Amino acid sequence: MSTNRLLIVIAGMAIFLLVLISRLVFVQVVMADDLDYFARRQQMGMEPLPASRGSIFDRNGTILVYNRDEVTFSVDPRLARKFKKDSLIARVLADSLGYSYSDLKAKIDSAKKTFVILKSVDAKKASKLKNFVADGLIFKEDPARVYEYKALASHITGFVNYQGKGTDGIESSFDTQLKGKEGSRFVRKDGLGNIMAILPENYRDAVPGGNIVLTIDRGIQSALETELMQGVKAAKAESATGIVMDPNTGEILALANYPSYDPGKYMDFSDEIRRNKAISDVYEPGSTFKGIAMAGVLDKGLATPGTMVNTENGRYSFMGKEIKDHHAAASMSVREVIRYSSNIGMVKLSQKIEKDEFYQYLRSFGFGNYTYSGLPGEVKGRLMLPAEWSGTTKGSIAYGYGISVTPIQLITAYSALINGGILYKPYIVKEIKDTDGKTNILNTPVKVRDVITSETSKLMRVLMTDVVDKGTGKRAAIEGVKIGGKTGTSRRIVDGKYSKERYNSSFVGFFPADAPKYICLILVNSPKSVGITGGEVAAPVFRNVAARILGKDPKKLPGRKNEEKIEEEDIEVIKAEGDVENEPEETANTSMVKIKTVDPKAIASDKMPDLKGVALKDAIAVIRKFDLKLTWSGTGRVIEQSIKPGGKPAKGSNIHLTLQERAITGTNIY
Repeated sequence: MSTNRLLIVIAGMAIFLLVLISRLVFVQVVMADDLDYFARRQQMGMEPLPASRGSIFDRNGTILVYNRDEVTFSVDPRLARKFKKDSLIARVLADSLGYSYSDLKAKIDSAKKTFVILKSVDAKKASKLKNFVADGLIFKEDPARVYEYKALASHITGFVNYQGKGTDGIESSFDTQLKGKEGSRFVRKDGLGNIMAILPENYRDAVPGGNIVLTIDRGIQSALETELMQGVKAAKAESATGIVMDPNTGEILALANYPSYDPGKYMDFSDEIRRNKAISDVYEPGSTFKGIAMAGVLDKGLATPGTMVNTENGRYSFMGKEIKDHHAAASMSVREVIRYSSNIGMVKLSQKIEKDEFYQYLRSFGFGNYTYSGLPGEVKGRLMLPAEWSGTTKGSIAYGYGISVTPIQLITAYSALINGGILYKPYIVKEIKDTDGKTNILNTPVKVRDVITSETSKLMRVLMTDVVDKGTGKRAAIEGVKIGGKTGTSRRIVDGKYSKERYNSSFVGFFPADAPKYICLILVNSPKSVGITGGEVAAPVFRNVAARILGKDPKKLPGRKNEEKIEEEDIEVIKAEGDVENEPEETANTSMVKIKTVDPKAIASDKMPDLKGVALKDAIAVIRKFDLKLTWSGTGRVIEQSIKPGGKPAKGSNIHLTLQERAITGTNIY
């Protein structure tokens, strides 16, 4: 290499070194403060401190839901050893939390990377260490929401989702009050974002959320849930809803749906199961609505309990529509119309009241509007304006069709019906307290309006006590307790049409009947055994709930005299008519499933047609033509007949049909 080239290389290297040294000096000296600032910005900063979520109690102070605040401690052994804090960390954790120093020290000594040294430490114990700063010690707060009784009252409480937000129920409606206000702390983190130390400056404690006291009674809630479950299983039903209230205040003492779910494992359950059907599903109430309609007639002075009504021997043509009664009679008193749940009687009595006046009564009872109970997701049902009514609407509403209600609406209206005529706003939150036990909000009964006179209310109590003593509600009776109530059975919608096989069976009852302290609604959806009527399916569930509230064992209650005979008579009447409630004229505008019917040519013949796949009502029409004595077993459609197709049955001979439920998916209860 020539001398010139060597000089050029040396000069170049010198220049490079000079630039490098200059840059290092610039970074180390000139930019030192700025770089230190940005490094501190990355390593240190404010971190929010979540507030402890408030608890939920029943009316008696029993805790239902609470936060179990826990802390997880981790150690970065490299940092701990580098800054000689390993022994200090082990000693402080051991002394403060009651662990073995030697065990903790051994774990730190043997570890090569960050690890969890203590998990699920109670936050109250860990609070002793909130100001303890040591390089290498990391802690994280892990609050857990605990639902003390698992699924109990789950549709009331709702749940907290994985993001810490209240979802459904009280957890949602009162999320702001429950969650409190977060605090903040100044922390130093490592490159991975793990907290290495908590610095004392700018520390601000979180403010815990308030505690909520509900109106519900855990014992009554448990009784209701137990009996709903047993009722569904006994009836082989799809689901059930129940509500217990104090009719004199509007306090909800229990509210449940079955099936239920565990809020602590909410992800394991579908939206359908988590939905609170007591406030979010509507249905046509059927005969339970006769009590509401009758109150309007009596309150206007248009009839008295002794007023006689021509009930047409059980069949009546009303504006071209045939109305039928199961308890056929030439005439009935108003008392008997309610006792035996006469559709004809209610249609005729409803014509005495002007439709605008009738509508105002329904609105005054709260139908077509929200109840504002404090639970989220409530719908207001549907009550058409009088201008939208057809000629038969008023009569249909009188026996519980042509109007859609929620269970919470109906029990609220019934409370007014029997408490002296006052509509109270239902409510489920009794008070909200701060963490020191001081009451911030105290809810008391809210009178909405007077609906009927106290005299009318008293009459309705008498009429509905008669239902349980002598009428369709006998299975709700408890010896030694005066009980009143009303049964209801209504069709469900299947594939857009009123089903002749699937029903809503309901009962609304109250006790003691002369001065009610409790009112309870039971709604069972699509029962498949033990009958289908509200008296057969829902009334016994009410009876068992009431017995538990009264401190009685439902299994030890004495049976009623002649109950079996009454049951047979009721079923025989239903068989003869092949119906439960009159089918409304409205049919949803949707495609229908293809359902087998009997060939008219076969009916005209003197030979027995093939009835397999035929609905019971259609089969009855055929059997009447042959003048046969019918018995059957099961529910649904015919799968077997004792007189084979093609046979020539003798007049008055016996025929037995075997029925089986057909799987058709329905929509919401109606």
